[in-house]
Amino acid sequence: KLTRLNKIPTKFISDQNDEIQLLAKEFNRMAISLSDSNDKINNQKMHLQNAYESIKKQNYTLYLLSLYNENIINSIASGIIVVDSSLVVSYINKAALKIWGLDEDSILGKRVDSVPLFLELPDWKSKVEKVLSDRKLVKLENTAFNDKDIDITFIPLIDYNMPEENIQGVISLCDDVSEKNRVKEKLIRAERLATI
Repeated sequence: KLTRLNKIPTKFISDQNDEIQLLAKEFNRMAISLSDSNDKINNQKMHLQNAYESIKKQNYTLYLLSLYNENIINSIASGIIVVDSSLVVSYINKAALKIWGLDEDSILGKRVDSVPLFLELPDWKSKVEKVLSDRKLVKLENTAFNDKDIDITFIPLIDYNMPEENIQGVISLCDDVSEKNRVKEKLIRAERLATI
């Protein structure tokens, strides 16, 4: 008997002659096979749904970790500018924007040789290139910029997870040392006056 609600009959009963009985047996075999296939499809659908939910949770966790890392980097008082191995600015934090008086659109995604800031500071590009080639930290101290003294430390960004430890770019750590230098000068003047 056929039933409603999209259920597949698993048995078709017939009391008629051999041809109909053979047809009924074949129909029963096909119905059972179709039912088994339907069960397998539903099982696969359930596994896919579970996998989808798991991936969704992992993506959300990665998103939260990304926000957490970004909050950490933006909470650092030092400016951070990351330049990739193609000399394109790939990241800048809020402190760097403030120190250099920039907005993200004027620097992010731009090549070093097309950013006015780096053109005003010719040592910048040469230091980045040196770090990329030598894979060693380089310092540029007391860089004068708009009445500020800025210490810049160029650090190689190396992927230590790769067997060759590929260099992915350069991290420029920028610190406004203007106030520190003013205090230092005042202290030196005070010491000189004390000795007179």
